Amino acid sequence: MQDALAATGAYSTTLHDTLNAIRDGLPHTQKIEIQKVLKAQEQASISMAEQLESLAAHYSQMKSALKESESGDVFGDTDLQGKLVR
Repeated sequence: MQDALAATGAYSTTLHDTLNAIRDGLPHTQKIEIQKVLKAQEQASISMAEQLESLAAHYSQMKSALKESESGDVFGDTDLQGKLVR
């Protein structure tokens, strides 16, 4: 029993030293500014919503063009100019 205690007696110190060495080896963390992160996410969300609206408008225009084409309308150069929707 004494031999077992003697062999394991230093385990807690060794474990503590090992954990400290690992902790010291990790990169230091930076303080995260939540307000900046949330603002950046909000801007990205707004941009994605604008792009989605533009895509939806484009599909609507393409649907109208397809209907016109199927009804026999012929497109000219002015029809193909279109307007960029943003």
